[in-house]
Amino acid sequence: MEQRHRTLLLAKRLEITSELRFRDIRRHLVDNGILDIADLDAIENNKTRADEAKALLDLLPSKGPDAFNVFRDALEDRYPHLAQVLQDETPTDSGIKDPRVFIIHAGEDKESFVRPLVTELQQQGLVEKDIFFDEVSIKPGDVIRDRILSTLSSQTLELAVIVVSSSLLNKPYWPKLEYETCLKKNKRIFPIWVDANHDKFKAFSELVGKYSPTLKQLSGRCVQEENVTAELPNIAAEVLQRLSTLKPTAIQTLLCLAPSPIPTDPGSSDEDGSTPDQGSRAAGVDEQTDEQRVEDKLKNEKEKHIELLGRVGGMQLQLLKDAKSLLPREMIVRKTENIIDDFYQNSLHILDVRMGCAIVHLVPDNLAALDLFWRDYRSGQLSIHFSDYLLTDEMRTLVGKDLVVRVIMMEEQYRQWKRYFQETVSGMTFLGSRPRTRPKASRPEMLAEGTEFLQFLEQQNLLNQDLTKQQLKIIYEGDYTRSKPLLRRRKGTAFSQVLYVLRNHNKVQVGRSGNIVIGTGEFLVARRTTAVDQHLGMRSLQSQLEAQGDADDGATETALPDDPALREQKLLGWIKNHRDALVRNKFSVEVSCEQDAQNGHIDIPLQKRAHFNTRLTVRNTSGYSVRLLGCEMVWRKPQFQLTDEDHVASGLGEHLLGPGEEYDINLFVRSIRGYTRHFVPVIFHFCRQLDNQNFHIARFLSAGINDDLIRFLAPTEPYRPPPRVYRVERGTQELEGVKPDPPQRDGLVMDPVGFYNIPGDLRWQLRGRGSDMLSGELSGALTFAGYSGRFGKLLHTEEIQMEVDIQRYNMDNEPLQRDSNPRLLRLKVPGLAENRPSVLKGDHLFVQERFGDRVGTVRYKGYVHHTELLEVKLGFHNQLLNKFITGMTVDVQFTFARLPLRLQHRAVQEAAAKPMMSHVLFPQASSVGVFQNTRDPDASFGFYDRMLRDNEEQNRAVRHIVAGTSRPAPYLIFGPPGTGKTMTTVEAIKQVHTLDRRSVILACAPSNSAADLLAQRLIKHAQFKASLFRMNDVSRRWDSLPQDLKSKEANDNVCNYDSRGEVYFPSKEEIMQKYRIVVTTLVTAGRLALANFPPGHFTHIFIDESGHAVEPEAVIPVSGLLSPEKGGQLVLAGDPKQLGPVLRSPVAIKHGLAMSLLERLMTQCPLYQRDENGQYDSRVLTKLVRNYRSHPAIIEEPKNIFYYGKLEVYADPLVRESLCRWEHLPKRNFPVIFHGVEGTDEREGNSPSFFNAREVATVLDYVHELLNIRGGMRVTQKDIGIISPYRRQVQKIQHALKLQNVSDIKVGSVEEFQGQERLVIIVSTVRSTRQEYLKMDKDYNLGFLNNPKRFNVAITRAKALLVVVGNPYTLSRDKYWGRFLEYCRRNGGYHPDSCEFQPRADEVEDVLQRFAKVNLDGMSDTDSDSGYGSEFSQVQLQEDPEWRREN
Repeated sequence: MEQRHRTLLLAKRLEITSELRFRDIRRHLVDNGILDIADLDAIENNKTRADEAKALLDLLPSKGPDAFNVFRDALEDRYPHLAQVLQDETPTDSGIKDPRVFIIHAGEDKESFVRPLVTELQQQGLVEKDIFFDEVSIKPGDVIRDRILSTLSSQTLELAVIVVSSSLLNKPYWPKLEYETCLKKNKRIFPIWVDANHDKFKAFSELVGKYSPTLKQLSGRCVQEENVTAELPNIAAEVLQRLSTLKPTAIQTLLCLAPSPIPTDPGSSDEDGSTPDQGSRAAGVDEQTDEQRVEDKLKNEKEKHIELLGRVGGMQLQLLKDAKSLLPREMIVRKTENIIDDFYQNSLHILDVRMGCAIVHLVPDNLAALDLFWRDYRSGQLSIHFSDYLLTDEMRTLVGKDLVVRVIMMEEQYRQWKRYFQETVSGMTFLGSRPRTRPKASRPEMLAEGTEFLQFLEQQNLLNQDLTKQQLKIIYEGDYTRSKPLLRRRKGTAFSQVLYVLRNHNKVQVGRSGNIVIGTGEFLVARRTTAVDQHLGMRSLQSQLEAQGDADDGATETALPDDPALREQKLLGWIKNHRDALVRNKFSVEVSCEQDAQNGHIDIPLQKRAHFNTRLTVRNTSGYSVRLLGCEMVWRKPQFQLTDEDHVASGLGEHLLGPGEEYDINLFVRSIRGYTRHFVPVIFHFCRQLDNQNFHIARFLSAGINDDLIRFLAPTEPYRPPPRVYRVERGTQELEGVKPDPPQRDGLVMDPVGFYNIPGDLRWQLRGRGSDMLSGELSGALTFAGYSGRFGKLLHTEEIQMEVDIQRYNMDNEPLQRDSNPRLLRLKVPGLAENRPSVLKGDHLFVQERFGDRVGTVRYKGYVHHTELLEVKLGFHNQLLNKFITGMTVDVQFTFARLPLRLQHRAVQEAAAKPMMSHVLFPQASSVGVFQNTRDPDASFGFYDRMLRDNEEQNRAVRHIVAGTSRPAPYLIFGPPGTGKTMTTVEAIKQVHTLDRRSVILACAPSNSAADLLAQRLIKHAQFKASLFRMNDVSRRWDSLPQDLKSKEANDNVCNYDSRGEVYFPSKEEIMQKYRIVVTTLVTAGRLALANFPPGHFTHIFIDESGHAVEPEAVIPVSGLLSPEKGGQLVLAGDPKQLGPVLRSPVAIKHGLAMSLLERLMTQCPLYQRDENGQYDSRVLTKLVRNYRSHPAIIEEPKNIFYYGKLEVYADPLVRESLCRWEHLPKRNFPVIFHGVEGTDEREGNSPSFFNAREVATVLDYVHELLNIRGGMRVTQKDIGIISPYRRQVQKIQHALKLQNVSDIKVGSVEEFQGQERLVIIVSTVRSTRQEYLKMDKDYNLGFLNNPKRFNVAITRAKALLVVVGNPYTLSRDKYWGRFLEYCRRNGGYHPDSCEFQPRADEVEDVLQRFAKVNLDGMSDTDSDSGYGSEFSQVQLQEDPEWRREN
């Protein structure tokens, strides 16, 4: 290949790779001998389209002299614009090559901006001749105006860059010539707004608008004058990016005259079934440009249209031939401009008009204008606009009949422009105002238009005609529109919008068959059939589409699904979506009740244990009789009883209501003992005697206890979505704060740890632009070779979401206070005690001064020196301290500590660098027994805990760990809840310490509480206390330690705190000499890993609760301190069936970061699988099966669901059966209660987390009864635990308990109860969606309940009593909760005070039968919930988990 062709490919590389799909040109290159099979494999092995294109361009130069021309020819067919940019650009003596970029600027900007920009563009790949720069491009003797015009008219010019600054705006000169020439020649314009102040371009925008409102709308880049140097590389890169995406040619719109109505010709539409590419080739030869092809096709369409008119007759063909004289070009331009002004708000520009009335060239401003124009074209509205404006009386007289202007466009051009806007304009800055949208009349204007239309129908004697919606639309857009003078036509009154308003004002109604009833017509029409098992029709009201002006006004019919459950959900969803229509009184028939509330509700307030009577009154105020055929509750609700004299409510009779008569139906509400809310829709079925038309009216009955507690728990303020994520303004200065003093005694010398900053391309991928690439990198099986790369990317992905979620706690306008230490300021932080957010010593946050409605331009970094219950003490830069005054307020932005993440990055990289680690992280059968056992695993020894001696599984696990049978593979202790995993781990540590005098043990856990528990159990024997060291992080306060680990005496202290309660760190040598057991959290073990202990110093590493840590966190001590090559032993204890680590990033969760090392080994490593006999290999794993916690009734269901039925009861009988005779048990000796409560999911303030006030009240009732038990075992507050998956529910329960002086009951999420137990556990499930009729989508309806691990943990914490409070209708749709609910019902645990509940199959059949009784089948598809539209993760929004930093 010639050098010039190589250079050209290199220069155009970005443009080609951004668009080219290799598969489109593959065949051409193979057929012409450029590529062979090996080449295809090399190219197509790349993961992404762009990488394939790059591989092709790298290969072409080696494929001979013809490769360039063959490649260019291949592009001609599918990518003609790319072929054009590869035209041979060898300079000739005939002239200068035209540039690709034209820079328009003021002279004052040349030195400060334009010259540096030109230099940067050249450095990024543009050659000098590609840029029109007046200093270089205009030669002596050139006529400047002509040179500018010729350059802007050049086919090679692709982009005009306008540098708009105050220098340009403040001059009398304005580049009108260049700007208007760019518009006329269809050149893309890239404005760069250079401003000198910081008012977010407000004043600047107003100045721009004086010169050109269109320029004001263009997507551009805004830059402050002082930031120009820093921004130039980005600006140049954006210029190159815009050059890589060619703007489509103008939309060529064909206008033809035709008689009305327009004959149908399948061959004259662009929807002929051919692809855009096929259509282009059919219209012209291959050498034509895109514009020529489109124009030829439109000419052909016109010729075919003329032939069609000739065949159907009734038209003077000479009219079309003389169209040029009847519709001169100037008239078409003027009238088309009027159309664009009236209907599209100048968002389309006319570039050219050709062939008389035949072709108009249009260019859209934005995607909204394009979509509106195309939608009007497809609906026929565009044809009406052109007919109204272009046709004259002279034309109609010549023809002798009515005419329309038929509009023909090509779909491929619409798609090209749509793709262009999506690729180049999305996400860019628009200066001044929002993109313009279609003008829309106000509702009063549309009602006035509709009223005038009805008057027109009356004048034409059409009111009593049986008209369909489509027929009425033709009249509205035809005869009626033409009957009005042009100036009296209201803009933005499309037929569908007007019809929608008329229907809302009950002036017209749409019948089931699509006919229109003028006046107060029926709204919901019933089919006269009672066959429940037949497909029922589904009619869409289309109100949302009609309000948006959708063109399709016809009714749609869809069959209901055969599955009864899905059919029931469709019917209930139909009621939800048509609620407004159903509750409306119709045909002068009214339904009323003394307890009427808004929107068809009948709210009945009840007192505890008291019934209620009222009546529903039906009134007929019309002049004709109406039959009441039915009155039916939609589902069975025994709390409500409807009765009447003629037995209409029972389905055995009907009642005739004459004009002016009324009829009463009695409603009896039974007494309610609990807090459940009973709710049911009631459907009244009527038939007009006048015309036998059926209609329905609905009322929604609701009854429940509304006492002071329920009112207290109600939302305190309306729900507001959470604020958007805080963004730091450009130009903000950041000042470093003062760090706290390091520990006075820190002898542990550590290597520095890398920063592992987030790569920029990952953020780009997570925004969706490279999602396919990211998914490809993270998919597939995890291997040792890809270990560090996979987990490194997953950790960065999680960190990106953490950056967003932590800002949920940001505070505005908060006061700072001076501390007694003049170097520090104090700040109150709500939620600090709960680690929401976590702010520990050494962490930092940012503050910015608040000045009314704005914040300062300086961002102060404050380091945490001390934390208290609700306050932190912060060290700031002297500039803030010196200007501080009492009452100063600031905006606060929180951060999180990155050290744990950095240690995890280091750990996975260290592990991948040690080949022997593959036997630890990816063990195989050959990994077991590499080292000789240290002792016979069958040999007996004395146990410190005698209970373990008698437990076969625990005994076996300890013996194999002491013998080291699995080395170098990890040994796993796996056990269901309450089976003694921690006890087994502690016993194994003691035995290793005793039997192997050379052993040094590191015992770790993910949390401080779990690590404390290990230390507490180990120091019960004095011989272990002397050699044990509990190492805590510098951020942990002395007062947070358990009492039995506290001691300031040097000879009795097991923790690293001195006599003043300050943290210290002994030297590596001291640790090695004094301690054989070191207990830390996994993250704090990173300090030891950085301290360069000799290889093999730690012989054993135990990780308890290992299922609760992400794998990189578990690897921190393993990769840094374990020496598998020297026989080091790793022991993991936990349960993969219980909760794993808390993560926030859905991408990280999806791709495996949520799976712990323990779970991965047990689920993906064959070594830890059951054999053909269902047994585990005892050399590497022991499953514990004896439960020492719970009553057998409590663990029965989780045992069968998760543990194959193998879980034996060994709990203390006195404890587990202590509440089996509690008087409030539905069934004695079955201490499991399901209390069904139909409540309401509610939110308040800016918290998106749900709460359920009726469930809170029910929980408090149980707490009261338990704390006041008469006789038997006494229950204390500390014996009770309350679990709820939603943070707001937890807060509501805590607040209500506090008001009742109950403060020692732990209330928390499922995660907060992991590894814990209580005598009594009460679970509040919160979600209660039955009354809202959401779709049957358990993944959405059940929120975060749809999680088997969370279900398992929630119901296995109780020793003697488990109470679940929830909505049975909602929970029964989840697999696991449904099984539990049925288990309670089957064994008598469903509380009698609960809401009525029947098996799902019976419920479905009952609902379908009730719908059939009232002959109701008018329905529309249920709307899907759009989610929360927030950048925060749903974990953060709903659960608000603790921000743990267990260092």
